[in-house]
Amino acid sequence: MTSTINRVGNNPISPINNYPINSSSNFAGVGGASYHERFILPDDEKILDMGEEELQTATEERKHRDILIKLFKTVITDGIIIVPTPPRRSGDAIIEASLIQDPNGKKKPIMKIPLKGVENKSLSVKQTAIEGISLERLVTLYIEKILLKTSDSQIIKLLIVMAHEYGHFLSYLIGNHNRDLKVALNLFKMKQLGSREVNRYLWLIFREESSAWTFAQKTLSKYKFNNWKEFTAIKNNSLSSYSKLLKLEYANIDTVYKLSFLGEDFHSNFPSELFTQTKKPLKISTEGKLNAGN
Repeated sequence: MTSTINRVGNNPISPINNYPINSSSNFAGVGGASYHERFILPDDEKILDMGEEELQTATEERKHRDILIKLFKTVITDGIIIVPTPPRRSGDAIIEASLIQDPNGKKKPIMKIPLKGVENKSLSVKQTAIEGISLERLVTLYIEKILLKTSDSQIIKLLIVMAHEYGHFLSYLIGNHNRDLKVALNLFKMKQLGSREVNRYLWLIFREESSAWTFAQKTLSKYKFNNWKEFTAIKNNSLSSYSKLLKLEYANIDTVYKLSFLGEDFHSNFPSELFTQTKKPLKISTEGKLNAGN
């Protein structure tokens, strides 16, 4: 893929230089980070309207059909394999999605996302040769099967979440999936939270989420998406969840300063009064594990 994407914003945010990992590389040169995320719709938003009247409309007349086709084509053209997962029960305002990237860069990235109508059938560029049809025809047939089983309100939700996961891939392309971010994800997985030393890394997870949402907005804007109320609600609910889980209120002033350049994504989810507490610092070993400071 030929990309003209620049780093998000014009700001002093940059990778940490003194991470305790034996590496001279600080860019996404071998493989990207993987994400498995749960998106929960805000209670006060009636986004998930489960009306089924749209299912009676011919697929070629569905209003989100063209956007779906363009987004799916873009994703698989960039070498990502789309793998459908079973949707949750009808009416449940939760969606889980994953972007799985090989840390060694030897395998194609995989996007797992709940899809109806195409169960057990992945989608990738190589299928054009296997099935002997054009990319446009391959994706169109795939989308038409999804539309037969999925209401318009569910399609909006699918577009937003899928664009966000694709945003993680675009963030990888510009070099954000460096060793520091991978250290941060390991610390987060081990639930090592709540100290200034750890937050020198953990803030990068929030930056990554903000970047992925920024790329999602740019991608959907290019395809004339206009359901921005729903997009903003899902984005802010997701970022708010990360702000609570990461416990970044213990970050030092330098980290807070870097976070501030994320604009509203930061200011809307981190009240300034949170950044007043301190904890005993922790030291990070060369294996990415933490020990209590002396």
